[in-house]
Amino acid sequence: MQKIEEANNLGIELLTFPSHTTHRLQPLDVIVFGPFKNYFRVEQTSWVAKNLGLEVKRFELDDLTSKEFKRALTPSNIKARFRRTSIWPLNLDSLMHDIDCSQ
Repeated sequence: MQKIEEANNLGIELLTFPSHTTHRLQPLDVIVFGPFKNYFRVEQTSWVAKNLGLEVKRFELDDLTSKEFKRALTPSNIKARFRRTSIWPLNLDSLMHDIDCSQ
């Protein structure tokens, strides 16, 4: 309770998401960062196969991630996910369809 009061005093508004709604409220996690993790995993596996016995170093991460990040984080992917989740353009009927507001 003290942390909530401290946040309020600092002008920070705390929010919670209703259960089972993150697929609607966090579309980038689902359509952008989820695929990015998969693309990165494949790239990392390929790198390890080509560099047996070596560890991926911090400075090599840029090469391993940049292409895959650009592949996942495209304007069309982002726009498609916001449309699919009904966040933009806003469609409250669709958005509220699978949210149980009785809790």
